[in-house]
Amino acid sequence: MSSFRVRPLAAFALSRNSATRTVITLPLFESARLLNLSPGSLVSQETQRSLLELLFRTYPLYIDRPSRQAVQQCLRSFLRAPIQPEDLKYLAQRLQTESSKPGLAPASAFVLVEWCSLVLQHLRDDSNAPLAIVLDVISADAKVLEICLGGATRQGVKDSALRVTRRGLRATFSSETRGEDAIRESVVRLTSEPTSAQRNTPFLGVISGVCARLQNRRHVLEGLKKNILAFYAKEILGSRTAVPSHIANGLFDFFSSFITYEDLQSEVLPTLEKAMLRAPEVVLGGLVPPLSSSMPEEIDLSEVFCSRLLKHILSSMKSSNAVIRQGAAQAFECLISKCKTESWLLKITGEILGPLKTQKITNAEQRALHAQVLSAIPRFIDISQEIVQGLVPVFSRESNEVALEHEIKAFCKHLEFLIRSAAALSDDVVSAIVKGSADKRVPFRKLWQLNVGELLWDADQEALQSAQNKQLITQFLGKLNDSFNEVVSNPLPAAQSGSVSTAYVFIALCERVARNQKPDDPVSSTWDKTVAQSMSFSPKPSFMLNPRVYSKLTSQADFQWEVRALAAVSTGSAFTKSESTAKNAWAEAFIYAITGSEVPSRARDEAARALSGVYLKNPGVIGCVVINALWLWILSFITKEKESAPVAAGHGSENFLHLVVKAICPRASDLRASGYSATELATQLIELLVLGRRELIPNASWIELCLRTGTDPGILVREYPDECMKQLTRGIEVSLFRVYSIL
Repeated sequence: MSSFRVRPLAAFALSRNSATRTVITLPLFESARLLNLSPGSLVSQETQRSLLELLFRTYPLYIDRPSRQAVQQCLRSFLRAPIQPEDLKYLAQRLQTESSKPGLAPASAFVLVEWCSLVLQHLRDDSNAPLAIVLDVISADAKVLEICLGGATRQGVKDSALRVTRRGLRATFSSETRGEDAIRESVVRLTSEPTSAQRNTPFLGVISGVCARLQNRRHVLEGLKKNILAFYAKEILGSRTAVPSHIANGLFDFFSSFITYEDLQSEVLPTLEKAMLRAPEVVLGGLVPPLSSSMPEEIDLSEVFCSRLLKHILSSMKSSNAVIRQGAAQAFECLISKCKTESWLLKITGEILGPLKTQKITNAEQRALHAQVLSAIPRFIDISQEIVQGLVPVFSRESNEVALEHEIKAFCKHLEFLIRSAAALSDDVVSAIVKGSADKRVPFRKLWQLNVGELLWDADQEALQSAQNKQLITQFLGKLNDSFNEVVSNPLPAAQSGSVSTAYVFIALCERVARNQKPDDPVSSTWDKTVAQSMSFSPKPSFMLNPRVYSKLTSQADFQWEVRALAAVSTGSAFTKSESTAKNAWAEAFIYAITGSEVPSRARDEAARALSGVYLKNPGVIGCVVINALWLWILSFITKEKESAPVAAGHGSENFLHLVVKAICPRASDLRASGYSATELATQLIELLVLGRRELIPNASWIELCLRTGTDPGILVREYPDECMKQLTRGIEVSLFRVYSIL
């Protein structure tokens, strides 16, 4: 009867009752005491089995890392001792039994993944252990890995499970005695299991990844490609039910490392075509995207996509099932990204664009899908010109807002490429933009102005100043100017209709175009007038400074353009000449864009970065304006002033005020790059002495703000004691005012 000597290890005492389960790690010799043994004594086979039973019975309780590591020490001691094959077989069988339990929790499965990896690493150098035992452990490992990679599991658990699994397989496959046999037999076994073969997909992907990184084992898996491809065709592409994403993407390492264009043509595409016809709701959106994303970069699918797959996808885009339609569009976008031959792409473009031009698609949603996939087609000059020219007649007939939005997005994406490539634009294209930007229907006009505005905003200065694009820019800005004037004269109705954002587009683009123009240029004079109108505060605030206007903004794009406009006017000469109340209102509008309860989180972050950029260009002026506005903001918030920006920002907005303070206290590296004045910075930090406290601005800390700018707060106070006392006095006045307002 085999036996082993008790080694120094940690063990577990289990305390159980109806309410609690506690795992207590015991020190060195306590484990031997629990087993009624003394250190160094021999342990019988029955005791070995009893110890394993204890570990298997309690492994769901090992939820913390020290507990798991202590149990692994127990297993290592068990495996290091002289051990008979039947004992190893018993261990492998228990791993298989536990891994096959229905409803196994991911945390418990992760413990078993670690145990399987540990056993595989030990068996690498045990020449007496039969290969069948290694395969049993691998089979169990495949099942528990799939559980770890399942839907609701935390990403950290998934990453750790993959890392641990690779470690065990690397040890097994590196074995000189049976590494190659282990690869062959494990692939054959995992691809031929009758009941749980699909669940083995992620593990086969891990095997492929490990072999791809072991140069002396890569050829072994090369010889098994047909087995894996046949398995993929049967279990994944042949599935009639939705395949979980972690299984659909399980063979990523295999396809990215071993697949060739010939393999795809002969082994994958025939089955994929049949699957698209049999179960399009399963294949298009669930299987095609992971397959295409895993293909090597050198594979060009242009020909096979156009000749073999495009027809099926276009047919699915006409389906009455919304899942199939969206899946078809998603499959198209993924597959077209792997197409690189311009001649084939031109044919594909014609197949998509033709029905739109000839009005063969009467359903608005289908038109939107066709336009959506046009945006995904890779951009070449001839292809982009074909799409841009082809969409021009479509716009005049489009009456659906959703379809028009996708058509404009496709149009602008390819138009942006043509502008960047300095390609010639026809008069029809410019006319379509001008006509759309002057549409009497506000939603349609807004779509044109926001999308074309985004196109020009992303263009470089060279493109904006190019004579080739002058006609487009001049005429488009002219239509934007008309919309701006409408908003200036009727700001509240414009806020209600949503057209106010087009005025923000005009301000932002006008500043960009005028940036490098001569002072006597018409655009420069228009820009100065625009800033003056935008910063007007009396007899009534302009649309930019009015909380009743900007509090009506809702979308990410609206807030994005508002912030760009606020940043743009701060560069104009009319801004510095504006009255203090207008500057304070400007800062409050910026603060609202950062703190408003209705502001999307992404827009909030962009606004904070924009304010920091504005501050770095003019620290002395912007810092003072924002600090004054923050004091007014807090006072208005305390007094609940009606129709004020703080009240419009809503409950909870005060929790984001610290972002405003941080924006005007950039990091020391940013300050040095901007060439800041140390005196101006010191003055600003002193003005924040009271304001930068949690009692006034939650989550703010004056000391942290000083350190953020590279300033020692202690030295600052010693150098400017009188100025600091003035700030403290001001803080006391504000506190007394707050008490008075509450009483």
